[in-house]
Amino acid sequence: MDTGLSDECVDAVLLHDVIHLIDERAALFGEMYRVLKPDGLVSMYPMHVDNDEVYLLNNWGKPAQAPVSGAFSPRNIEMIR
Repeated sequence: MDTGLSDECVDAVLLHDVIHLIDERAALFGEMYRVLKPDGLVSMYPMHVDNDEVYLLNNWGKPAQAPVSGAFSPRNIEMIR
């Protein structure tokens, strides 16, 4: 895997909800560490976050007002809190 970037030129690598799509993970990690600066940051989150979870995270502690698609309704969110 070759990004075409020079060595140690990247401040941060974000791999959110993509690891499951990569067949050659060893190559990805090798390239990631090659381009990452010595004090660089790697952030990986292997799970998919759906719209309901994003809504909950963005509105935690606020009164539930907006309708939510999927499994969570404003009433259910209030019950979860």
